[in-house]
Formats: sequence, structure tokens, C-alpha cells
Amino acid sequence: MEGIHSVKDLIQKSDWMIKIDLTDAYLTVPVLKQHQNMSSFQWQGKTYQFQVLPFGISVAPLVFTKLMKVPASFLRRLGIRLVVYLDDILILNQSKREMSVRSTTYSKASSKFRISNKRKEISFCPISTNAFSRISSELGRYESVPSNPKIQKIQKLCKEVKNSVKITVKKLSELIGNLTASIQAIFPAPLHYRHLQVEKNQRLNQTLSYNSELVLSQKSSKRIKLVDTPVNSLEWGGLLISIQPSVIIQTDASNVGWGAVMNKVSIGGPWLQSEKSFHINALELIAVTHAVKSFLKDRHNLQVLIQTDNITTMTYINKMGGTVSKVCNKLALELWTWCLQKDIVLKADFIQVERI
Repeated sequence: MEGIHSVKDLIQKSDWMIKIDLTDAYLTVPVLKQHQNMSSFQWQGKTYQFQVLPFGISVAPLVFTKLMKVPASFLRRLGIRLVVYLDDILILNQSKREMSVRSTTYSKASSKFRISNKRKEISFCPISTNAFSRISSELGRYESVPSNPKIQKIQKLCKEVKNSVKITVKKLSELIGNLTASIQAIFPAPLHYRHLQVEKNQRLNQTLSYNSELVLSQKSSKRIKLVDTPVNSLEWGGLLISIQPSVIIQTDASNVGWGAVMNKVSIGGPWLQSEKSFHINALELIAVTHAVKSFLKDRHNLQVLIQTDNITTMTYINKMGGTVSKVCNKLALELWTWCLQKDIVLKADFIQVERI
């Protein structure tokens, strides 16, 4: 499904944007008469059935998204650069004059496809892309920034969870869901909900009930406090335009030791006694941590590309942790926490590295 993450691949510096809201999006999709009984419901003793695609059913977003692929594909063949996210359409162009032409083309095409538009907004940035986030170009940084209502909702949920001795799995799932949905706009969101995911899954596997209660660990409670009080400017914004890395670090590990290279400078060493028993995936993450802390101990505000030959290491860095390995999740959390304190942003790529 397209969304704010799709903008990363399309947006360019100095882009003009048109944001279009579709009117009653799902309700424009008719349901075959012989299938309408499948969407029946009762209210105050009377039975009703939808004649159009109803809101609230789990398949509605998928169905509507697939239907919108047809007009979106047609518009792209006309040279229009756009992103469709449910009932929001974002059109981008480098020229304000050309944008007006694209707007007219869209209006004509949408009428043919019987798409009803609620309103249009044309501007540089900031521009609201949906109820969840907005695009901002303040300080020359194109970012996806969560809307104020979204921030307030997340902070409200954090306070509810933080101030409760026990919480239900359902309430914890609601907080995790909101943080997961915000991943494109709250930069380190995964760092905050990984511990919560693990504890939620453990409790759910034990009880098989979302109404069951649990007491959060100190680690999870600490992550909730950090969400409630962002620590730096990176917390509430995700970069939309990929920036060329300031430095590139290649790392590698074996059961004997680790090594790394940056700007033709090599470092490395044997494992400590406490590290020797770790799985190779964890050792690869430790190698990255040693390399980053050694090379960048006096550096700040950097975009760093990590090149590794370990898929797990690449995944745990890019996704800021995971739920499969507690050890790797802990290592990724520690690495990212250190980096964010120095305004260092990591990205990992897979590369076949020769033994360093």
C-alpha cells in the first residue's frame, strides 16, 4: 500500500505539491446487489445493508487501494508524479506553472473515473498529507512530521499506560499500533515499542486474551517515558529526502574477532571473554557498535552508511531492533541510543565484505 513512505522515492527539493482529498472515498464503490446481504447489520430492531463499500471492515482499505491503482496508473502514464494513500492524493512537480497544468489534467481525468474531490491545496511546504502527518521543509530538511492530534494521542496513551499499575493487553496493543503507524514520521519509533511488543506477545501467548492484564517491566516503562518527552529534534520527524552519507563504515566479524574500515583506516581486535559465547549475528552487531563508537566518538550530526555482509545486522539496524532475538534487539537499541544522542543517523546495506 502506498503512503508517506512512498513520498521518499518521489519527492525532490523545491517541489510544489497539490494535496487532494477524495469525497466519501469508500462510499463511491458500489457493491453488487447479490452481495449486499454480506454487509448487513441490525440497529434498534431493523435490518440494514450497505449498497456501497462500508467503512470499518478490514478489507475496505485494500479493496479501495486496488481500485485506485487504475486511475493512478493512467495519471502516471500522462507524466503526473503522484502518491495515493487511501482517500488522499499528493501530486508533485518542480514547476508551479506546470503544476497548474497537471491539476487541470487530474480534474478532467478524475471526472471520467467518477472520482469526487473534496478540496485541493497547493503550496510548497509545510503541507498536510493526511490526518496522521504533514510534510515540512523547515531548515531545508524535508521531513514527515506527525500532526499535533497524532502527537497528543500518542502522549495521552503513554500517560494512561505509565500511570497504571496494570494494563490490559488491548490497551498496550493500542499504544503499539499508534507507534507502529507513526514509523515514517516519528523517527526512532521502533526503539520505543520493541520491548512493548515482546511483553505483549508473551502475555498474549500465555492467556490468549486481549482483556488479560500485565505489569510492564522497568525497560518498557522507561521507553514509554522517552516517547512522552522527546529528547532531540530527530524524535518527531522522519527525513523524506535521502541524504548522501557523510561517512561509510565497512564491518565484519568472525568467531575470533572483529574488524572495520573507514576512509582506508582499519581497526579491529579479538573478542572479550564475555563476548565469545554470542551467536555470529550478535557478534556482527557488536562489531558495528565497536566500529561506530571508535570512529565517531568525537563526531556529531552525521549520516552514516554501514556496509555489512550479515543480513540480520542490516535488518536490525534499519528496523531499529526486532522481536526474534532479544540479544540482537538489545544491541541494536544500545547502538541507536548512543547514535541519537550525537544526532547520528545510521543506514545499513548488504555488501560482500572480504575478511578485514
